[in-house]
Amino acid sequence: MNQEEARKLLSAALNGGPLPAQNAESWQALTQAAVREGVAPLWYWNASRHGTLPALPLKAQAELRTAYAQSWKANQILLLELESLAAELKRAHLPAVLLKGANFALRLYPDLGARPMSDLDLLVPFAQIEQAVEIAKKLGFEDSAPEAAPHLNQLLGHAVWMYAPQRRAALEIHYTLAASAAFKYAAPLNWFWGQTQPLAHPRYAALLTFSPQGNLLYAAAHAMLQHGGKSAPLRWFVDMDLLLRKYEHEINWQNLLEEAQRIAWISALRAGLEQTQRYFASPIPPEAQEQLRHAADSNSPLVKALRRQPLSHTEEEIQKWKTLRLNGKIQMARALVFPSAEYMRRRYQLTGKESLAPSYLMRWAGILRDILHTLARRLYKFVKKMAG
Repeated sequence: MNQEEARKLLSAALNGGPLPAQNAESWQALTQAAVREGVAPLWYWNASRHGTLPALPLKAQAELRTAYAQSWKANQILLLELESLAAELKRAHLPAVLLKGANFALRLYPDLGARPMSDLDLLVPFAQIEQAVEIAKKLGFEDSAPEAAPHLNQLLGHAVWMYAPQRRAALEIHYTLAASAAFKYAAPLNWFWGQTQPLAHPRYAALLTFSPQGNLLYAAAHAMLQHGGKSAPLRWFVDMDLLLRKYEHEINWQNLLEEAQRIAWISALRAGLEQTQRYFASPIPPEAQEQLRHAADSNSPLVKALRRQPLSHTEEEIQKWKTLRLNGKIQMARALVFPSAEYMRRRYQLTGKESLAPSYLMRWAGILRDILHTLARRLYKFVKKMAG
C-alpha cells in the first residue's frame, strides 16, 4: 500500500465513509499510515462517535485507541505549558499569536486529543523576541538547537527552538512565518499582523490568532513551501479542510487571494487547497477556484519542485539549497561541511575530552557515501529510462 492509496482510504474513513474489505496485512499498513500521517486520533474519535469503531478489526481498534490516548495525554501537558506562557506574556504586555497545532486543536477539532501536536508555536514581534525567550527561560525552557555555524539559526531559522527537559515540552517562538529572509519565498508579516484577533479562550487570555484567511494562507505556505508538500502529513490537509468548513462564510477570499499574490504565496495556496479538496471535497467558492486555477507567481516552479520526494538526503539538501538566496547557500554549505564544535558534540554525543577529528571524518565519509549513492540511483533511473 503506497502513500496515496493509504491517504485515499484514510480520507474516506475520516469522512465517515465505508472502507472496502481489507486483509490483516492491509489493516496493519493502514493503521500504521494513520499514525504516521497524524490522523489516527481523529479516526478513533470519529469512529467512536459514529458507531463505526466495532466494524474495525480488534487490533486496529486497539492501535487507534492507543494513538488517541497518547495524543490526549501529550496535548494536556503542552496546554498546561501554554497556560503558564499565556499568563506571563499577558503580564509583560507582549502580543503573541498562537500558531498551527495548538491553535487548530483548540479551535477546529471536536476534542483536544483528536489533533496530535509535538510542540507549541507562538509568533511574537521581532523586536520582542529576546523578551519572549527570557519569559520562556523563567518557566524552565532552555535553548535546544546548537548552531552548526555561528548565527546560522538566526539566518536560516524562523523561530527560537526551546525545550523544558523535565516536563518534556517543546516550544518554538517564531519571529517570522515559514522562512527567514535568507529564503527566496520569505514574506513580510505586515498583513498577517493586521489579521490578528483575540483567541477568545478563557485559559489563554491575551493570546491572539489569525483571521480565517490568515490561518489558511499560513497553513498552505507552511505545508507546501516550508515543508515542500512532500513532507506534509495528511493532518495538515485536515487542518485546512476544517478551516474551510468552519469558516466557509467568513473567509474573505478576495483579500486572501490578493495578499497571496502580492507576497508570491498564491502558488502554495493553490497547491495546498487543491490537495485538500482532492482528499476531502472541501468547500471552496467556484469563483475562488477559478482564480486559483490560473494563479501563478515567482515561487510556482519551487512549489512544483518541492512536491517531489527526494531519493536521498543529498537530494533533500539540494532541494533546500535551491530555496535559498546566495548568503544562505554559503552558510548552509559551511554548516554541512564544517559544523561548529558545539554542534558536533551534541550531534555525536561526545564528551568535552573526546577528540572531534574522528567525528568530522565520519561526517564527511557519510556525506560522500550519500552523494555516491544518489549518483548511482540517478544513473540507474537514467539507464532504465533509456532502455525502456
